[in-house]
Amino acid sequence: MASAHKNSKTTAFLPPPYFGCVEAQVWRCKIPSQCHFPYLKTLRLKTILCLSQEFSTRAFRSFLDQNSIQSINLGSQLWKPETDWSPFCEELFKAGLELLLTADTHPLLIMCGTGFHLTGMLVGLLRKAQGWCLNAILQEYKAFDSGRSECAAEWIEHFDLDLVAFDLSKAPNWFRDSLEWIAMEQRGEWPAAAPHTMYEQYYFPSSSFPLVSHKVQYDPKESLVGDDDDD
Repeated sequence: MASAHKNSKTTAFLPPPYFGCVEAQVWRCKIPSQCHFPYLKTLRLKTILCLSQEFSTRAFRSFLDQNSIQSINLGSQLWKPETDWSPFCEELFKAGLELLLTADTHPLLIMCGTGFHLTGMLVGLLRKAQGWCLNAILQEYKAFDSGRSECAAEWIEHFDLDLVAFDLSKAPNWFRDSLEWIAMEQRGEWPAAAPHTMYEQYYFPSSSFPLVSHKVQYDPKESLVGDDDDD
């Protein structure tokens, strides 16, 4: 028994650095090492989207082939640092968003060399498309990288989402729901069933979201120091 126990192998399910869930069937991380392959296998990925020029080892390419995972390396296809003075590549994020907003590519994993720089920018632009305010976008960005948030904020704020071309009928359900909730909010309505987007899970872990309905009417506030104060 002791010998059998000694020779037994235990599979460790270790997620890659900076791993996180973006939305249903969409994850993010740093380029993984071989020790992370068992965990990635549990995600049953269909697509891996790499945003940086450096991509993978032979072992990783073999892992992709064995699990029939499509790899799209936008970094090597679109990033041209010798001609691009900007720290960000507009075409890279445009193409990345178009892939993210196509449900046929899911389950999908976004990654880059650091796990937070280019990946964080793409996720930030997705949040912008979902209607998040800039402060909320940066809070999520800073959870992975606090050092470049000012540069990221300016770039995300000025990125033109009209450049992104995609078919809404082929977009994932969670994105179409986001657009519907934005439209309902603009009409002064609210869904009958409280939605559970990643935004709400991140900032409002309570199941009672929204914390206060927009229909609640408050009584006029009275000053704590009024005319009837005899002190």
